[in-house]
Amino acid sequence: MDKYLPYADKNDFFLLDHYSVNIPFNPIRHVHELDSNCDFSEAKTLPDGKIERTLRVYWGEFVGKGNNSRIAKLTAAKRAVQAWERSTSHGTSPVQE
Repeated sequence: MDKYLPYADKNDFFLLDHYSVNIPFNPIRHVHELDSNCDFSEAKTLPDGKIERTLRVYWGEFVGKGNNSRIAKLTAAKRAVQAWERSTSHGTSPVQE
């Protein structure tokens, strides 16, 4: 235990090291960095009360659903980033030809 951090334990330093190497990112920002011309649709209310938003990027179209518009937008961006990572990890182009 460090005299300057009396409330810290070993697990806190492990987490600090983990997130220093694996820096978390915002999926919406990541999508904007990958495709500056990305376009989110307006929020559409579904019959079950959920909100739906569509993200259009050059490597596809992704739908996000959630309890509010912010969550739906974030979900669509997460799906787009996951698709981007899957396509680039296999050495293929993300653009379907």
